[in-house]
Amino acid sequence: SEHRLLEAQSAAKVGSWETDLSNLSVYWSDETFSIFELDKNIFQPTHSSFLDIVHPEDRKKVDEAFRASFTSSDYDTIQHRIITPNGKIKFVEERWKVSFDMNNEPIRVFGTCQDITETIQYEEKLALSSLIVNSSHDVILSITLDGTITSWNKGAEKVLGYSDKEAIGQSIYMLIPPELHEEEINITASIKEKKVIDRYETVRIKKDGTIVDVSLTVSPIVNEFNQVIGAS
Repeated sequence: SEHRLLEAQSAAKVGSWETDLSNLSVYWSDETFSIFELDKNIFQPTHSSFLDIVHPEDRKKVDEAFRASFTSSDYDTIQHRIITPNGKIKFVEERWKVSFDMNNEPIRVFGTCQDITETIQYEEKLALSSLIVNSSHDVILSITLDGTITSWNKGAEKVLGYSDKEAIGQSIYMLIPPELHEEEINITASIKEKKVIDRYETVRIKKDGTIVDVSLTVSPIVNEFNQVIGAS
């Protein structure tokens, strides 16, 4: 059972820890040592030695959050950075709960530590991508395979006249002249086959009813199962 627990912690990148509040001595599981990239035969975990590994800019908030939890019986959670011995910055999420004695005095803290570096980096990439899209003067939008608009950037608002609130949830066909609907059906068929439409010249209808000449580049949006779920 202990071996299976260790394997589960390793697979999930979640370690466990426990702090004795009488002397602030700390127990770390093997995966916690692994997350912090420390040798369990050399490093002695204590509250103080743990804080030394926390990024200097996060150290105060981590210590204050830990001590503030001594009066709470709920779970507490905090995300912060650590610096490994080789200087690498990692992001972790700590979740813990305080145990109290018969006199309602805090005596022990049980917690987990999860490596969320990949998640944070992915979120940062998404935020950067969103910033780039919204600062572009080009019309950039996404649709589902049935033609429902799911995103709409500032360039689309400027060129086509609709705000994101007006466009998102509507059909892409509101932008396409009736005589060109078959053209969109053919584009969707190509997208379903994971083909990219590159610089296809056509026209679109603006909010005021006027026609604008456009050059389309349409790419399939593929999920983690390699299934096409839409187009951008």
